[in-house]
Amino acid sequence: MTRNGTGVLPVAAGALSLLLVAAAPARNPDWPCAQRLVPVLSFGQFWAGPAPAADWRSDPQIAELVRAVAPRSVALDTAVAKLRAFSDALPETERPAKLPMTFAGLVDETSQQREEIIDRIKSLGRRQRDVEGVVAKLNTELAEQPDADAAGRADATRQRDLVIRMFQDTQRTLRYACEIPTALEARLGRFAEALQAALPK
Repeated sequence: MTRNGTGVLPVAAGALSLLLVAAAPARNPDWPCAQRLVPVLSFGQFWAGPAPAADWRSDPQIAELVRAVAPRSVALDTAVAKLRAFSDALPETERPAKLPMTFAGLVDETSQQREEIIDRIKSLGRRQRDVEGVVAKLNTELAEQPDADAAGRADATRQRDLVIRMFQDTQRTLRYACEIPTALEARLGRFAEALQAALPK
């Protein structure tokens, strides 16, 4: 058996490179997702009208509501129902001031969640690129193992394959994680619709 006769070395390295190319669009090497990166969400992206001057935290009722519905662990339908119940209970004269304040709070809290997730995604993406370098090094070491050293080649192959499996496991995590920022954007859109629908016509 020749050193390049294993057939598995170029395939393993090539497959890993293809996974990284698919995961990391050229437009931003630090962003491994196919989804477009929107680093920051703003009030004006979702709400027609000026941002409220008052801080949403200054109203205890609004602050409590925001913190009850903003976490992504809260089912969307449940969150929207809470927002509608709050809006319906407000006198119409208070809605033009309080509903934008409520949405401003939702933007703030959702943005914080997104920023944490985006930072984690970027960290995972950088780690995946590092793993490609590790696999390339292991492939080189495997190719340099003497043909007669069957035990050494088997050990090097096991190490390389373990690293590749770790890469693939992380890649599956990334595919799920990459969906979260856009899902949070869509969630904010639903919140805006529910609150704006309650504004006086």
